[in-house]
Amino acid sequence: MTNSKGVPIGLAILRPILPDVSLETRGKLYRGWILLLTFLTYTSYHLSRKAISVVKNTWNPKANCSARWHWNETVNSTDLMYDSYYGGGDSEAMEYFEGSNSSNISRLEWGKCGWQPFIGSEIELAYLDFTYLGSYAFFMFFMGQIGDRTNLRYFLFVGMASSGILTAALGLPLWLNIHSFVYFFIIQFIAGAAQSTGWPSTVAVVGHWFGKGNRGFILGIWNSHTSVGNILGSAIAGIWVAPDNWGYAFLVPGSIIFGVGVLVLLFMVVDPASVNCVPPQHNPDSVDASTETTPLLNDESKRLRRAPIGSASEAFPDRDSDTESTNKPAKKALSILDALKIPGVIEFSLSLFFAKFVPYIFLYWLPVYISDHKIGGKTIASEKAADLSTLFDVGGIVGGIVAGLISDRGGTRGLTCVGMLLISIPLLWIFNQYGHTNMSVFIGLTMISGFFVNGPYALITTAVSADLGNHEVLKGSQQAKATVAAIIDGTGSIGAALGPLITGIGLQKTHNWILIILICMGSSLAAALLLTRICIREVKRLINSRRNRSNSDLAIQ
Repeated sequence: MTNSKGVPIGLAILRPILPDVSLETRGKLYRGWILLLTFLTYTSYHLSRKAISVVKNTWNPKANCSARWHWNETVNSTDLMYDSYYGGGDSEAMEYFEGSNSSNISRLEWGKCGWQPFIGSEIELAYLDFTYLGSYAFFMFFMGQIGDRTNLRYFLFVGMASSGILTAALGLPLWLNIHSFVYFFIIQFIAGAAQSTGWPSTVAVVGHWFGKGNRGFILGIWNSHTSVGNILGSAIAGIWVAPDNWGYAFLVPGSIIFGVGVLVLLFMVVDPASVNCVPPQHNPDSVDASTETTPLLNDESKRLRRAPIGSASEAFPDRDSDTESTNKPAKKALSILDALKIPGVIEFSLSLFFAKFVPYIFLYWLPVYISDHKIGGKTIASEKAADLSTLFDVGGIVGGIVAGLISDRGGTRGLTCVGMLLISIPLLWIFNQYGHTNMSVFIGLTMISGFFVNGPYALITTAVSADLGNHEVLKGSQQAKATVAAIIDGTGSIGAALGPLITGIGLQKTHNWILIILICMGSSLAAALLLTRICIREVKRLINSRRNRSNSDLAIQ
């Protein structure tokens, strides 16, 4: 939905009531708006995918349910038997229905102690996670290629609308009495593909609007959308996590992401030039610094120094809103193989494979971990577990911002990641050993662990991806951002898919959380080691920089 000049139809409608402002003010307003809209965009992506981790405790109850029902297939497939797997004591649940079948049992009776086909099966829940995350990782590589070749506004809307419909579809079994694993499998597979549209597209849009400058700090704040989405997703799903309401835990988030998708369609501006704004300078070292601070110093720009906020660009007569300059040959979009040749892409991609492995275990299994452990001697109910799990994301928000700020000061993306990853290793052990001592200790250790675990993951997926998508070897090409972001996050998402799967299999076989924690520690170590070459390069650059500065000082004296 754009007008003839490429301005989104929402802005075109509002243009008559928008004030005239200077180009400088216009740029600031649009950059702020793009940050806010892309923040809301990816917040809604994470919000919609969080619900399933909360509802797991309702589908497959443990500490919060003293009994469960199951189909006794060895006796008669139509007999519903009581199973004391989780202990007895619930007189209502111990009633015995003989000669019943699923069509005669209301959803409330099914929901009292779980939902088939997930009752008593961590491994089937793990397969469901893997189906979604595996699909997400696989399609991510292709979505980056598509994003670099299409209008990102339309691309995002299709992905968000599809994600909303598919998320809501996960809640329909409650009302339609669906107990087929195949149904959940198909929905999760398609949902993974739909959700993979989000990350490369939002990173590409932000990359069009922001130069290198303080990118780490800005994107560190911006990247809190993942944690904010997780927090809101947990809170919203937690409201409807009860056995007779869990369908709304999917329906409401699905409606939210669909609504935000409509906002994107109406108001997302992909190209700064399409609304008379100055594109950012991504490699300031290669050009005169005045290009960044004194834009459009020609007669045409002076004539258009003021213009309505929603107007299309006339200051760039040689540019169409969605294409490259008509006076220059169009630059071919980057292939995946070419993107892999960019220095640092392979190292950071492989590192993210392991760095993303850990936070996604926490994302999908922390509510279950909390329900499995008594904190201060008290068993935690599903609703409370969902709320407490958000503390990890609260720490992650701060960790992402601090990581970006530190890496900006010295240009040390790799060293910052490695430092936080190494600190996270002993913290994970301490969290598992002492986190359940009492509620205060649990809150503190959960937030600190989130800080160091999520910091590197946030930095690599945002600032590092944006840096590499604008690398100097690309010679200014704007058609690589989504591809590079897709390669890095796609590789990381493979690790994100394997983490929850391994957790589910491990819990099904041994129900030993210590083993899961040890795997997380090993994954963090591997993520750090894979950045060794990057760190050596950064250390050498810092040493040379200081040496040159010292020589300059001596020359002045």
